[in-house]
Amino acid sequence: MLIIKEIFLAAGYRDANGQLKSKSIYEYMSSLNSIVDEILLELSSKKNIPLEYIDIKSVENYLYMSSLNCGILGALIAMDMDYNYEMTKNIFLAGIFHDIGMTLIPPDIFQKKTEFTTEEKIMIINPQDFH
Repeated sequence: MLIIKEIFLAAGYRDANGQLKSKSIYEYMSSLNSIVDEILLELSSKKNIPLEYIDIKSVENYLYMSSLNCGILGALIAMDMDYNYEMTKNIFLAGIFHDIGMTLIPPDIFQKKTEFTTEEKIMIINPQDFH
């Protein structure tokens, strides 16, 4: 879902020197709301949705797809609990944004395959302290 990727890239934008220079995500919200409305309409029209459709497709898009999947799962649970549309939509959006703070972590640390150092662990827990 490209819009989620664009939002996360704006929130974690870095200049050519790697310095965090976050951009506003508000310009994306109208598009995101429209897409969420479409997804919720599709989800509400189906009675039994196989969860195997909710899948992380690739490592490089993990953060974006994980956020989308979290939003969909939250919405499905809210629908099952008979929450109203507004609450269901808010839960969907909360699922999308739940990990947006991960964009504050430098990509070389976020994508690291080896064990984290103590400083890196602290950075992951409190990324705002390092900017």
